[in-house]
Amino acid sequence: METITESPQASALVGVRMLRALRLIRLLRLLRVGKLAKAVHVIANRITNMYVLICARIVNGLLFMLLVNHFIACAWAALGLANISGRSWIGRARLEDEPFSDVYVAALHWSITQFMPATNSLAPDNGIERVFAILVVLLAMGVFSSFISSITNSVNALRAVRNEKIHKETVMRQFFT
Repeated sequence: METITESPQASALVGVRMLRALRLIRLLRLLRVGKLAKAVHVIANRITNMYVLICARIVNGLLFMLLVNHFIACAWAALGLANISGRSWIGRARLEDEPFSDVYVAALHWSITQFMPATNSLAPDNGIERVFAILVVLLAMGVFSSFISSITNSVNALRAVRNEKIHKETVMRQFFT
């Protein structure tokens, strides 16, 4: 006699429940990210030192770029592991038998080098990988130039704060002499 848990309908029901649970977990993760953003905003409002605030902006930009590179690396690794046309960058780099952590680190290295003027020996080996690489380079031009612009603005703000401090000290010295 067949039990309920062994029937195809029951296994499909378990699969649907599992997908719903995964969606709920993703929703909870998004809420946690929202809480983190609020906490960072509260902390940023309490920072009174301009140097610390500007350095925090630079670190924030670096973390954002690292997060973008993480997602690109995951997609690049997935493209390589999919092995769509029988060839992939993973095969060209001889990483087929390596653990996933090595593949991910190689993909992250590739992703970071697309954003910066750096060299890399990894290259796309089929058409889909080439299209993805082109899209990443186009995205990288915008993101990296925006990041450099924000660093330039932060350095200029630091200079302005320093010049204002020097000006106040000069006025103070002139007053006492």
